[in-house]
Amino acid sequence: MATSLDPSRQKRPAVDTPTPLDDVNLFRTHFEHLLCAAYLFRRSADDFVLVACNRAATDFPLGDAAGRPGMSARQLAAGNDSDLLDELADCVARGVVKKRQIERRSADGARSHLALQMVPLSSDIVALHVDDVSQQRRIDASLRASERKYRTMIDAAHEGICSVDSAGVITYVNQRAAAMLGYEPIEMVGR
Repeated sequence: MATSLDPSRQKRPAVDTPTPLDDVNLFRTHFEHLLCAAYLFRRSADDFVLVACNRAATDFPLGDAAGRPGMSARQLAAGNDSDLLDELADCVARGVVKKRQIERRSADGARSHLALQMVPLSSDIVALHVDDVSQQRRIDASLRASERKYRTMIDAAHEGICSVDSAGVITYVNQRAAAMLGYEPIEMVGR
């Protein structure tokens, strides 16, 4: 005889489905706490109007977004060779996320690199995420320069130097090692 304490006999509570208000509050919370600058644009006739920006956008070092909601994409792009309006329109028309990087110069001439991601939220709303990737690009350039110096040293060494991965496959061989074995480096890599 099963008792009411038997878990298999107990009624399970109905799962609460979120109401639209819950979805809106969840979106607002997420939007406000994104680490990158985020902007919401809504289609308005043949343009898009900035309707909101998050906290990160108001603190963004490349522009004061706090006073910009209400401006059109055409106004925001004026004078900086931006195709923001076309990009927003294409994003919603095709319903695809668009990503690209741009270079921007500030009023004082400093260059910065921005990663843009446009996400269509509906047929007339687009979220634009902007992240300053200038520091990462400098780090990447420094790493490439360091690797070039290292390769130059290894290639000029009088010793034969060979690198092998965990499966025993040759991943790198300098000219001296290849010559010692009677091969060209290109013939050895991958074997």
